[in-house]
Amino acid sequence: MLDSAKIYQDKTAFFADPKRLNNINLQADNKEGLEAAAQEFESIFIQMMLQSMRDANKSLKSDLLDSSQQEYFEQMYDNQMALEMSSSGKLGLAKKIVEQMQAHINTCEDAPIAEQKVVPRFTIGKAYALDESLDSQALDAKPILNTPAEFIRKLTPLAKHSCQEHDFDHNILLAQAALETGWGQKVPHNQGDNSFNLFGIKADKSWQGDKAWHNTTEYIDGALHKMRAQFRTYSDYLESFKDYINFIKTNQRYKPAVEHSSSSPTDYAHALQHAGYATDPNYANKIVDIYHRIKDSS
Repeated sequence: MLDSAKIYQDKTAFFADPKRLNNINLQADNKEGLEAAAQEFESIFIQMMLQSMRDANKSLKSDLLDSSQQEYFEQMYDNQMALEMSSSGKLGLAKKIVEQMQAHINTCEDAPIAEQKVVPRFTIGKAYALDESLDSQALDAKPILNTPAEFIRKLTPLAKHSCQEHDFDHNILLAQAALETGWGQKVPHNQGDNSFNLFGIKADKSWQGDKAWHNTTEYIDGALHKMRAQFRTYSDYLESFKDYINFIKTNQRYKPAVEHSSSSPTDYAHALQHAGYATDPNYANKIVDIYHRIKDSS
């Protein structure tokens, strides 16, 4: 008899918490790990359902009311709601998965040793450990980013690698990139090709590389305005991290920010905003909020 309370025990989890996935990996060989993985799969299924509903309603949206910030918070809300719905157990998908998998495992365990088959691990995600000696060729610089958890897990090695020779807190880079791209869902594209631009750096006259036209939202005189602009295009996310650091360090107006790049994420974010990096009046506070969420989840 399955204990549903165990499967749906965590109702206060945060959807972007990497610890949740790591805990599943740590207990992948026992029943608790199977139950946790089933619940995670149910959460992903609900996220896909909610995203399909959002996509179906896009044609009904007004351009006057729509914005990248709104879509960003809608996605965060949907992901958290999906996690809470799966934790409640009302859909029952996780319970069915556990029943099916447990029956298969029991069959294998009851069979004679010679007839037993290896049951593959039921895990979500892949743990990583960054080797500080790794060069850029050993890193996955073009990962697929479907969720905030994947964004943190897959881009952390790239951020750390980029900061090895620079006095930057890699988590503040991740936080700003998350805000600029909506956790990787709003990266500018050039005719369908990924620009890998994580920091919304526009392509001015000094930029000699490829460019990507992309819709953006700017605050002008306190009001939101939609417009199109050209953004820098990179070969991968690692190049984006490196160009961002170079962009900040070589522009004189960001010198006050560089002074806090490793010591104070709050001062760094506010110095960026004061220097005019973005027009959003709450830009710095949003970065700091995401920064602390990333830190708390690590």
